[in-house]
Amino acid sequence: MSAWSSWLCLMLMAGVSVTGTQMNIRKPAVSGMFYPSDPSELRDRIRQFLENATYEEIQGRLLAFIVPHAGYDYSGQVAAHSFKQLKGSTFQSVVVIAPSHRVAFDGISIYPSGAYETPLGLLPIDVELAQYVREAMMDEFERQRQKTFKTWDGKLGLGYYESAHRQEHAIEVELPFIQELLPEAKIVPIIVGAQSSKTVERLTRLLIKLMQRPEVLILFSADLSHYHPYDKAVRLDRAGLDAIEQLDAADFLDKYNARKTEWDCPAGIIALLQAADSLNAQAKLM
Repeated sequence: MSAWSSWLCLMLMAGVSVTGTQMNIRKPAVSGMFYPSDPSELRDRIRQFLENATYEEIQGRLLAFIVPHAGYDYSGQVAAHSFKQLKGSTFQSVVVIAPSHRVAFDGISIYPSGAYETPLGLLPIDVELAQYVREAMMDEFERQRQKTFKTWDGKLGLGYYESAHRQEHAIEVELPFIQELLPEAKIVPIIVGAQSSKTVERLTRLLIKLMQRPEVLILFSADLSHYHPYDKAVRLDRAGLDAIEQLDAADFLDKYNARKTEWDCPAGIIALLQAADSLNAQAKLM
């Protein structure tokens, strides 16, 4: 198993048109580098990835999955094994959560309106859901203090921090797969800054609520270890994956703090495990 050889699927057992004259459109930042910039080539590449991926019948409702965000040459085929499971699904919105690689900031940035653009066209933002996401992450005191969706509230550490989205690749590389498999879906892109206990608290609160909405898919864009010899990468990755398969957030945190596993969005993974475990979900490693 390499650093790109695994993905997680959590299950609960029990070219889109956009209108508007003043649209906030986030332009592609890594097109032509991480994935093809030519629309036909990009679509052919994605379809080839999906054709080579395995589809498995899932006994339960798909809540979330974790996919890597390197260039398609490195992780596109691995990501396709997750995305293949969307075959025949009817999700209306996808909440895409990723760590910030380019901009350091303390908080969580939610893209509020407009669209993300890829060579395949525009992916519209689910404005209503974006507002819901922001409010769901706040506690009662914070909701009373701030009722409007400000551009960025540094004190609150929540809102829309434009520079965090501008060059971030971790969300962008997942979007062509969504466009291919869920062409009518809208998205809510979320960039996570500081990996803090406050971030874990907010994301856990949000994810528990989102997991109870069957029309919403949660997609975590996250990478495992980097730049290690193969055997060490396998050991580090396996340690984290073992904790994830058991939905054991405490074990994952212990291993991360002891440097026995490496992930670029540990706060998000811990929140995902806590939320899934609280709803008696199951994790499946493919």
